[in-house]
Amino acid sequence: MSIKAFGRIFVLCLYTVSCSAMEVEDFTYARACDADVDQLHRLIDEARATQANERLVFLPTMFQRATLKNQIAQGRLFVAKDGDNTVIGFKKLFVITDQQEQHEILTGEIRSHGSNAKQLYSGFYNPTFELRETEHTPDYSENTTYVYNGGDFTHPDFRQKGVNRALMQKALELVRKDTVDKVQIKKSTHLALVYGLVNQTAGINERGEEKPGSETDRTSSIVKCFAPFAREVHQEVYGSSESQSIGYYRYKAFKPSFDSDSQKCVPKPDQFSVEARGCVLLYPLAQEDNE
Repeated sequence: MSIKAFGRIFVLCLYTVSCSAMEVEDFTYARACDADVDQLHRLIDEARATQANERLVFLPTMFQRATLKNQIAQGRLFVAKDGDNTVIGFKKLFVITDQQEQHEILTGEIRSHGSNAKQLYSGFYNPTFELRETEHTPDYSENTTYVYNGGDFTHPDFRQKGVNRALMQKALELVRKDTVDKVQIKKSTHLALVYGLVNQTAGINERGEEKPGSETDRTSSIVKCFAPFAREVHQEVYGSSESQSIGYYRYKAFKPSFDSDSQKCVPKPDQFSVEARGCVLLYPLAQEDNE
């Protein structure tokens, strides 16, 4: 797999200089800038030393800084800062615009497509976020627009303050124009949010039982950020603001594992990686009249 591909899974939640910002209490949220690299690098080192190491993916040390700069240059990283302008959290999120990258993400990371796809759950969130299980197998149309919801981390001293949720909301706000443009170009009938969760954050109990929508399934909070974003895109492109049910699909996947001292960006085989869930939230959009 290419270095470009590994740039995508850097601190992926499988297993989340001038910067415009939005203030909420004492925190600001913005796209990451070059000036944030050193602080981000230190925060990632802190994440590696905490329990976040169990759910985040870390590239070999020699590739981390260059990957950070590349992700910032592409506008894919977002940061939360405190009143002293210190980076206290980060988030990766972007609209997938490259077809090859989309193929690699869906087949190799989320594993919702291709020969390795193994669907484990299907359900629907209604507009009030009640989850109902179904036996539906999604038919992913070629014109679906995908938003990639990558890694995130908030410093332990700032948790339980709504930082992570506000950062995701800001990230979605900042990618909305790109999403609208992509939906219009593709004439998309669906908008999808794709992401990965390790078992501990995917609602899987100690007995290995799937409990989608439970308190330990992060999708319960993710969908509440995605739904209003999808409605806004729906309204802007097709003029509809009606709330829609959102499909929730889960697939067997693995959190990639790397040797920190390796001089190659090559993940270990699945049998040496942590089992995870590739997740897809699928929002139906109005179809355009092609006649």
